[in-house]
Amino acid sequence: KELIALLQDDATRIALQKQAFEHGRSMTWSNTAKLYMRAFEEAVTDVATQDPVPIPSHTSLPAIKLDHLFRMSDSTGILQHATFSIPDFRHGYCVDDNARALMLCAELKRAHHPAFPQVEAHAANYAAFLNYSYSNATKRFRNFMSYGRQWLDENGTDDSNCRAMRCLGSCIRAGLFEEWATTRFVEAVENFRNVRSVRAMANLVLALNDFFKRYSGPNEYGQIRAIRKDIANRLMKEFVTHKTDSWVWPEHKLTYENAVLPHALITTGKELGDEDMMSVGLDSLDWLMDHQMNAEGIFSPIGNESWFERGGMKADFDQQPIEAGTTVVACLAAREATNEPMWGSLAFAAFNWFVGGNALGKPIYNHQTGGCRDGLHIAGVNLNEGAESLLVFLISLLALQTAGVTATEQTEK
Repeated sequence: KELIALLQDDATRIALQKQAFEHGRSMTWSNTAKLYMRAFEEAVTDVATQDPVPIPSHTSLPAIKLDHLFRMSDSTGILQHATFSIPDFRHGYCVDDNARALMLCAELKRAHHPAFPQVEAHAANYAAFLNYSYSNATKRFRNFMSYGRQWLDENGTDDSNCRAMRCLGSCIRAGLFEEWATTRFVEAVENFRNVRSVRAMANLVLALNDFFKRYSGPNEYGQIRAIRKDIANRLMKEFVTHKTDSWVWPEHKLTYENAVLPHALITTGKELGDEDMMSVGLDSLDWLMDHQMNAEGIFSPIGNESWFERGGMKADFDQQPIEAGTTVVACLAAREATNEPMWGSLAFAAFNWFVGGNALGKPIYNHQTGGCRDGLHIAGVNLNEGAESLLVFLISLLALQTAGVTATEQTEK
């Protein structure tokens, strides 16, 4: 009866149609998507504005655990990526990570660490990977290899090549595969004399510093000494040219592996007896640390979400292990150059990022697997445990152990 009456009452029926239409508009796909986005934004805001997380206080260093290194390594070399703690074959291998793995082995040998015999066989595989990547024709190292052992590039980048050179420098200094490393180093170094990337320059001069720790005679390799001085001066010029009162950096943007740049100037200035160069390095590292320590005194590196551009805002997330690892090593170099305990304190603060001393109070190092997770996002930890993350963690841990930095050195800046 009511339905028949409604069908006969045009005015009422049209009014109901309009009400139903307006109500249904809130459930269209576009409006539903907006509701989801609002919910996501509120969740992120809740995480970002919640009360500060209690930060664990770590006064001792963990032991070096190599389980994940062995898990990620095979007869070819070390794999790039992992899904959680499981090696991910899909992404194959790269020179960057095999160079870091071989550098770790060299540093273990130089430190006479009891773990070195455990990695010696793997060290030969990492060296073989670098050797196979090297082209006698171009004097460069390829970078990416598929899991099926097919090269995916021909020349690598200047950054990846100079990281390979830095690894060779570590091998030469440690006496690990010394004849091979010296031969490759001497053959290739002239080829990188004119690199333009500041990170390539930095890694190359650090490699040259290690090279001359072994070949320290004043009349040895004079031409290569000239290359070191030339590249170090060009790197310093980049700092001086770009510097302003508020920006003490050689680029318009802080991106990745930042601390390696002042590290190179500090150690090279010390080796060459160049006080100005060392001073520029120390000033820039001090400025970098001002931007990497938050108001609570917690290490909070530049995030790769949008980096940190001059005149802009620093990205607080996604924080990467390479920033913590390279900062540890750079601060230790500053400590060695100046004998100032402040730098030991800052090195310890940067390392604590791995074990929970970070903006979210979450451990990045996985004590159970021996792996290191791949980053810190605003909503939590990236649970994958790739090679780069693992290796920068282990290298920085070994550096702290070797330097003997302890909790008693943790004085405020």
